[in-house]
Amino acid sequence: MRIRKYYLILFLCCLLLISCAEVEDQTIEAGDRNNVIQTWPAPNESVDAQPVLQWASFPGATKYRVAVTDLSSNAIALDTETAELFMPVTKPLIGGAQYNWTVQALDAKGDMIGEAAGQFLVKGQIEVVGPGNFEIVPATPTLVWKTYPGAVEYQVVLLDDDAFPPVVVSDTNTKETTFQVASPLEPGSYSWTIWAKDADGVTIAEANNQFIVE
Repeated sequence: MRIRKYYLILFLCCLLLISCAEVEDQTIEAGDRNNVIQTWPAPNESVDAQPVLQWASFPGATKYRVAVTDLSSNAIALDTETAELFMPVTKPLIGGAQYNWTVQALDAKGDMIGEAAGQFLVKGQIEVVGPGNFEIVPATPTLVWKTYPGAVEYQVVLLDDDAFPPVVVSDTNTKETTFQVASPLEPGSYSWTIWAKDADGVTIAEANNQFIVE
């Protein structure tokens, strides 16, 4: 009788160990489905309208399914498969909109073996008032642009394009929508970029332009 009880207890213990192993395997499998590494853009990074999405190779994957969705409208901007580790977004995304993007690693059978999801913001376009593109200006021009919604500060970068590589003439932060070049510029070609930043310091919009000093 005691021997029967011993074997019964042993049998129950074996069942318990098998059950625990199955749960552990399921947990590991579930965790492994979420470890595709998205290398660019970083979470909540602001990007241009045609970003090149990138991720790391996933063990056992023969191809990847990439999807991009507009968070405000749920409209699908991209849904395709590739054997590469990058995906250019060829159709321009909406400026100022936030997008969700997912990568699914697929094996040779087409089954999903890993995945990841992230979000990014597409930079809007700041409207430049002046000078116009390639306009001829005096040596101390005033750069003017329109207010961008949600911006609390602007970063203005001025480059000397005739230098090789181009030289940064000035890099200034301002809360205004104008920037006066203080030191007279040498004759030549210049480019300037404005980045609008929100209260968290995130770049939400930009503008690029050029002018010529004679």
